[in-house]
Amino acid sequence: MSKNLLSVRNVALLSAAACIIAGFIVLGATGGFVIAGMILLFVLPQYSVLRALPIDEDEKWFFSLFIGIGFFSTAVWVVGRFMPFKAAAVATLAVFVILSFFLFKKKPQQK
Repeated sequence: MSKNLLSVRNVALLSAAACIIAGFIVLGATGGFVIAGMILLFVLPQYSVLRALPIDEDEKWFFSLFIGIGFFSTAVWVVGRFMPFKAAAVATLAVFVILSFFLFKKKPQQK
């Protein structure tokens, strides 16, 4: 049995790694850390929420990028109006992680 090495998930992970490496090469350590942080904060929480939906894998990655840029930033800004900004970012990230955990637990098991 041969595994498909060109799955959407593998291509997405290789693309993210290539972006981080390019950030390190072109912009130095700061650029690499910023790109890694953007992937960590903007893409992964939304992808974990979208993974419970019955849509294709490439659509999940695409939507998670744009939802993360728009919705996560807006949610942090709204919560940041009531508490310090760093605490608002951590609180919003925690809410997304908890939401994805509950959505994934409620997802019906595929046979």
